[in-house]
Amino acid sequence: MTQVVQWFAILYDTVMMALNFLIFWRLLRAEYVSNRAVMFFSSIILYMAAEGFALGYIIYEGGSPIAELPALVLASVPLLVSGAIKPQNVRLQGSVKYSLLLATSLVVDEMGMGYLYAKAFGVNLGNWLVDSVSNVAFGLMMLADALFFLLVSRRRGKPEYALFTFATAMVFLPNVVFVYGKMIMLIFSILSSVIMIINIVLLYLVQLSGFTFRRQFFAISMALLNFLMMYGLSDFAVTGSLVVLSLTSAISMAWYLFAEVWESKDVKIEPRPGLTFLFLVLVNLAELAMGFGMTVFGFRTSLDLFMPSSASGAMGHMHAASGQMAMSSTMSQSGNMPSGTTSGMNMGMGGHMSMMRVQPWSSWDPLWWLFPFDIYSMMTMMKISGNALINMFWSSFMLIMMTTMSPFYVIMMGSEMAFLVWERYRRAKNLGVKRWALVILVSIPIFVVLVPYYTPYYVFGMSGMIIPVEVIPYLISLGAVAIAVILLGRRAYCNAVCMSAHMWTNIWYDQFKPKRHWRGWDYLRWAFLVPAIIVLVLYPLYGLGLLQPPAVKLPGAESFANFILDFYGMFVLNYVWWFFFFLTPIFGAYSCARQGWCGFGTLAGLGNKVFFKVKANSVETCRACRSVECEGACPVKIPIRSDVLLKGYTNRIACVGCGDCVEACPYGNLTIRSLIGR
Repeated sequence: MTQVVQWFAILYDTVMMALNFLIFWRLLRAEYVSNRAVMFFSSIILYMAAEGFALGYIIYEGGSPIAELPALVLASVPLLVSGAIKPQNVRLQGSVKYSLLLATSLVVDEMGMGYLYAKAFGVNLGNWLVDSVSNVAFGLMMLADALFFLLVSRRRGKPEYALFTFATAMVFLPNVVFVYGKMIMLIFSILSSVIMIINIVLLYLVQLSGFTFRRQFFAISMALLNFLMMYGLSDFAVTGSLVVLSLTSAISMAWYLFAEVWESKDVKIEPRPGLTFLFLVLVNLAELAMGFGMTVFGFRTSLDLFMPSSASGAMGHMHAASGQMAMSSTMSQSGNMPSGTTSGMNMGMGGHMSMMRVQPWSSWDPLWWLFPFDIYSMMTMMKISGNALINMFWSSFMLIMMTTMSPFYVIMMGSEMAFLVWERYRRAKNLGVKRWALVILVSIPIFVVLVPYYTPYYVFGMSGMIIPVEVIPYLISLGAVAIAVILLGRRAYCNAVCMSAHMWTNIWYDQFKPKRHWRGWDYLRWAFLVPAIIVLVLYPLYGLGLLQPPAVKLPGAESFANFILDFYGMFVLNYVWWFFFFLTPIFGAYSCARQGWCGFGTLAGLGNKVFFKVKANSVETCRACRSVECEGACPVKIPIRSDVLLKGYTNRIACVGCGDCVEACPYGNLTIRSLIGR
């Protein structure tokens, strides 16, 4: 009997989805439709939604049939209203209200079908919203919607593929496969993140491709919904509750369906920095939430899956979260219930294991390299003072630093920026700039991921999160950097190795080159250089025993020497830099080099004074030039023309060797010279 009712739910959902697609195909293929027809079909879809909820409640929950009557009355509202409005033909895809009505009707119907499926298969999570959205049937309906609307779309551009990847990312959120256990949830979460990364890259390209109302609407609203979904994932990772994730999924689905039905005119609008800034803020929030949520969820789930003895007592089981989620007895007995709440978390294995894998290379966890620590636990547990203000700073520092330093976040951002760097390579005209773009592409996986995370060698601000930096590899690293910047100039580090360069050296961030430069930064950079030199010198002195470190116990530190090295590097690169990156439209690209607050970059910039120079082939050409496009293209605002007229080249410490001046010169008069290559 159980199989019969389950097959009935599957058949019912399949037939209703087919009817929905038939209705939408009929409405969308016509240029104009009757407004009354739209209202009629909306009521038909809502009737199907009412039946789905009613069948699930009456048949499987034993509810009263009377409960169906209010739902049917509500579903009749569009039909009743249609009789009171003036009949006219409307362009459905140009009407906000009719598009919104149909999109809302469809998402309610799919929630009704999801609810019916959940009840037929015994999914009882204690909340009708969670039951309706957090099941595999709702996920399959989202996938079917994504494929259907892509196929029937009259356009096939970047916005349409962005919508498709947006909907597909929702399909693989962990709430969709919650009842299938931790392993499936983890796999789906990773797939969802990969698809969302593709979606964000498409949003960059959509936002860049033209300042039109339609493209800006798509980019900004989709970035907002990405953030909401990732916030839901973060809440699920921390609390174990599916309520927020289910709610954000339903809201995102409703917006997606509206965006598919409504086609605004692609009207050009005046470029507004505020819109670009809003887009950047929302994308960064989405990426930060994704990095946080996936790292916490991945750490807790993989630890529980592959190292259960270590996870016991540190992880616990997902609980009701203040009564928001009740597990059915059938699911509990099957052993499919995931774990991961912070309730009752302790510091197992010498105080480290509940937050971080202390010896990842000796574990059986195949995902230790991707999810090596629990950001939330480290943020809440590692307190250094009883002072509230100090702890507030420390918590925010840990949140931003640990998230932006997590391998998942760095790989995610590296993937996004690599594609935008590739676009730079494709669009560049100068052969030297194209070659250097390829150097950056090769450097990303090596110097952003492999070396800093999985070796004891040192990359400023990136190393020491998983494997502590060791003194001899540290000295070798500094020696290698010194040789590289002597041979190639500062660009060897600040444009090829450092992750900050990869974030700014791409086609999208080119639009944020500053217009002005305050000369005071040229002097302040030397003040910022002082703490960098102190830290870089103290670490080997402490490490080699030539200087006795203070007897201070610091949270989570391998040693005092490692603490000062890691703290300074991470504070500059993952805390200060992140805020400047977040505010790029205000401070401009490459603010680290132009303003000089990255002391390590200034130190690397001394290499520009050896062999590196941006040289003019003909000084007279520069003298006759009136446009001075090279200086407009320079992200660090170097007075290139003045330097060239004075000595035939420029080699200032602030120059990162990005090659934008070379690319911008209309006469092809500039070349980058160094001891190795051009």
